This record gives sequence, structure tokens and C-alpha cells, in this order.
Amino acid sequence: MSDDTTGQGTPPSWTPPPPGGSTPPPPPQHEYQVVQSNPDPTGSTPQPATKGGPNVNLSPEIVLGIVAVLGVVLGLVLKVEPKFGASPTTSDGKVKLWDAMGWPWSILAIVAAVATLVPAVRGAINVSEKLASTITMVAAAALVFWWVLFVLPVISLSTGFLATVGVAAGVGAVWLSRDTSPAES
Repeated sequence: MSDDTTGQGTPPSWTPPPPGGSTPPPPPQHEYQVVQSNPDPTGSTPQPATKGGPNVNLSPEIVLGIVAVLGVVLGLVLKVEPKFGASPTTSDGKVKLWDAMGWPWSILAIVAAVATLVPAVRGAINVSEKLASTITMVAAAALVFWWVLFVLPVISLSTGFLATVGVAAGVGAVWLSRDTSPAES
């Protein structure tokens, strides 16, 4: 059995060259290309999609918001040995900021640090730009208040440094995400 479907001894996708000496162009090569399904907003030709993992856009606001959350949480939960007899210490002589200030203030700090990420996820949680701006401004003020009230007195602890980095990053995230468009009159 052969693959001959034309009965002439040649495969069906190939035809012999015409008599006359010129060679016909080679058969077309089929190239398959993945094209993005959404059109380019600028109106240009769609570009081929890249293969690989998802494309994550890490803006400075997102990075600073993540640093804020990590700094505040690590500053609260890590145990360190106090240099100058900070209280309350645990049985092993170490102290956690969480224990020193209590859970309500610790949770307030964590929630405020997480709230600095609201502008980054504003579209996903369906929040207006004005409300997101208000939430982040209040969160930044709460972080600064918490820092002055609880972290500044124990700034000599290394966890105080972590909390300070977290608060500074949170304020920076809010500063970068603020609306810079001219106000409507």
C-alpha cells in the first residue's frame, strides 16, 4: 500500500515542475503563530504572545506595600533580646512587640499596612479611586500614629527597626499612589 492518491506515483501535495526549465517556488511552509486575543489599544498590529508564566507588573506602590506588610508583621512577631530591659519579657528573656502592645494595636498596625495595598488592587475589589485614596491616607496616618506610640519608645530593638522600615514603606506606597491629576473646580 502506498500513499499515492492521484495514481501517478507522487504524493498529492507535490506537482512535478512544468516543462520549460524554470523551477517553481517551494511549497508553502505552514507557520502557526499565537496572537493575542485582545486588540492593541494603540491600533497597531497585534504582537505574538510570549510563552511562559503570567506577566506580573510590580509597580513601586505594590513593592512598597508588600515591604510595609512584611516589615510590620515581622516587627511584631519576632522575639528579640532587649538591650535595655524592655518589658514585658518572656520566660526566655526575649520580647515581642506584639506582647508589649497587645493584640488590638498589633492588629490595627497589620490592617493599616495591608490597606496601603488598596490602590494596587482597586480594580479587583471594585473601589473608586477617591475611596482608595482616602483609605490609604487614613492607613498611613494610623501607621505613623502607631509607630510614634509604640515603636519609637523601643526603637533600640531590632524589631523596632523592622517596624520602622514597614511604616516608612507604607507611607512611601501611599505617597506614590496619590492622585496627581489637577483637582476639578
